[in-house]
Amino acid sequence: MSNQVDIDNKLRIAQRDSKNPQRFEKLLTEVFKELFGEQNVQHTGGPDAPDILIQINDKKIIVNAKTTDKKSIAESQIRWDVDEKHRKNYGAERVVIVGTGFSEGNIREFAKQRGVILIETESICKIHEYHRIKPYERSHLYDILFGGEGVISPDKIEPSTKVFERKLNILKAIIDGIHRDGKVTYKDVYHHLHFLDSSYQENEVRDAFEFLSQPLLIIRQEKESEYKPTLSTDELKERIWLLAQLFLEPSIESVPLTKPRVPPSATPAEGNKNVFFNYKRNKYEAIFIISTKRILYEGELYSPSTAAHKITGTSINGWKAWKFIDEQGKEQSIDTLRKKS
Repeated sequence: MSNQVDIDNKLRIAQRDSKNPQRFEKLLTEVFKELFGEQNVQHTGGPDAPDILIQINDKKIIVNAKTTDKKSIAESQIRWDVDEKHRKNYGAERVVIVGTGFSEGNIREFAKQRGVILIETESICKIHEYHRIKPYERSHLYDILFGGEGVISPDKIEPSTKVFERKLNILKAIIDGIHRDGKVTYKDVYHHLHFLDSSYQENEVRDAFEFLSQPLLIIRQEKESEYKPTLSTDELKERIWLLAQLFLEPSIESVPLTKPRVPPSATPAEGNKNVFFNYKRNKYEAIFIISTKRILYEGELYSPSTAAHKITGTSINGWKAWKFIDEQGKEQSIDTLRKKS
């Protein structure tokens, strides 16, 4: 992980090294390889070629890296006609330009008119940082970086953990509906979610239904003693993590889709418990709300497992991880409170 952090820091320095632009190109290529897979990213370079070519399935993206020792990239540094020629020659969907920043005015207007995406280097570093904590789906990464228009600045980058929490909320809403009514339609789930949070989209709900309807096959037998994966490594990790989170808690509960804010200084009401979680020599404290079976951690409410995941970044059974001290002074897991209620 220290090597990955080092690449980000080198990238920040290289973007200012206008005397050695290839250094920035090569570092950017390495980061894109970690995000999209080594086989999908190529550093092309050369006088009559784009800097980087990314190919995801049948979609190609041309990336040009721009260095400057100034505050931002100037419009004069960009060869719009050449970029368009490369896009056509390579059959690419989009042209992307990466640099430290982009001056206001013509450069942004020309980019918008030509469908060129401008990405600030710090946005790449931020995505790379989030990706180390919890990998993004490649399709979602594609949408974040190449699916929009204009300038992609760091404030537009959504943490990968929030992306997965959002998907997990949809999956749990589907399972909860089936558990309650015996069957469910995607329109039922979509209208329910959209009522609670208008940012939910129909296609997200459809994708979640498709995810749950797929057979749970992650490897298949090719020969007598040879097995091959049915999905990419990233897809396998995502499927296993989501399913683990979905069914980690035996009782299926309705999940609040917007977390109510609670003052961090709140103290436990009568019957609630001060709880703690020891992880890597650190002690994390929270409050277990017995009536809703939620953990109040850092001013927000989570399921026990999600609260534990916020700390570890891994799949973990929060009912076993969170502890409290009982009336006899003994350490107990909050699972014992659930069994009593």
